[in-house]
Amino acid sequence: MLFDELPRQPQEHLQLPVSPHPKIRQMADFMAVDPARWQTLGQWAAEFAMSERNLARLVVRETGLSFRRWRHQLQLILALQMLIRGQTVQQTAQTLGYDSTTAFITMFKKGLGQTPGRYLASLVTTSR
Repeated sequence: MLFDELPRQPQEHLQLPVSPHPKIRQMADFMAVDPARWQTLGQWAAEFAMSERNLARLVVRETGLSFRRWRHQLQLILALQMLIRGQTVQQTAQTLGYDSTTAFITMFKKGLGQTPGRYLASLVTTSR
């Protein structure tokens, strides 16, 4: 689904476990459609009429990741899709709801070990 447009590249850091559980699917679908709207775990819990603690447990049980880590993985995947399609780093940061390009680059580097520019350059080098 989300990896269809990514070039063949080691994706060990880009796994996004999405379970068939309706609440997890709803969160994933919403975040993919409107990535700039960062709902907290508490906001999702309120929307699902459940406690934040129970939703946190559900996310870990269904995905193996904390909500924060799971959302971060989704953002990285969406960022890569946008960058590969030709969006600039600034456009991607804005689309994902980051207040600054620097904050986005920091998140990207933390997740993938390189800045967006270097990561994309490595994809070009690898695909040759």
